Amino acid sequence: MDIVYGGNVLVENCKNEANITTESTNGDNVAIGGIIGAKWSSNTFYFTINNCENKGKIAGEASGTLWSGGIIGCGYNNTDIINCNNIGILEGTTTDKNGGSLGGIVGYYLYPSKILNCYNQGNISITKGNVGGIIGNGGWHQAYLVNCYNTGKLTGGTQGGLVGDFNISNDLLVTKNCYFINTEVSKAIGRGNVNEANEEGITGCTEEELKSSDVLSKFNEIEESEDYDVSQFNKWEKGEDGYPAFIRNEK
Repeated sequence: MDIVYGGNVLVENCKNEANITTESTNGDNVAIGGIIGAKWSSNTFYFTINNCENKGKIAGEASGTLWSGGIIGCGYNNTDIINCNNIGILEGTTTDKNGGSLGGIVGYYLYPSKILNCYNQGNISITKGNVGGIIGNGGWHQAYLVNCYNTGKLTGGTQGGLVGDFNISNDLLVTKNCYFINTEVSKAIGRGNVNEANEEGITGCTEEELKSSDVLSKFNEIEESEDYDVSQFNKWEKGEDGYPAFIRNEK
């Protein structure tokens, strides 16, 4: 799916296994994703991506700004992503002065939005800009990052185990039960207007710790919240590689 404009939309139970490549040399901004390229709408409409997976390699080259994500390249206004994962490689090349933003789940993420119960295992690299295990770059309004993890290796740009760059007021980023491998990258959030409270729900850990039964139990026993419905969350099991993986609610 290329670009979505307006309206209340649910994208559900989709899987991509194809490699996606795009190249732009005319200075235009480029947004590419394993499931959706970009979503644009006013803040009166809601957009939800649920139970989707990307396995394909995503490679983008742009002379303008590049936004690339395993699930969606750019999510704008009330874009909620639930029960999604990426294992595909993401590569970005841009000559734009602002660089680009690549994330395991979403490249560029703006306005009130939630990423719930998601994970990335794909390696991510960029020539210039931001790379994050879950979000490349985001901000401006209330955001939730809950029950997520990243094991992908990050290369180039400003790096964050979960978020590359986040420009947001101090109390508006809510994190809970999120993990990244801290032997690969030292910071959960690479850069931005954040404080310790924003990272209190994030744990840097080793591969062995992330594969532990304790972490698996925490994913399955996430507490209820008035801000999101945990009954919608897929349950987890130990995957073939030892890391937590979804027991998918396929329809």
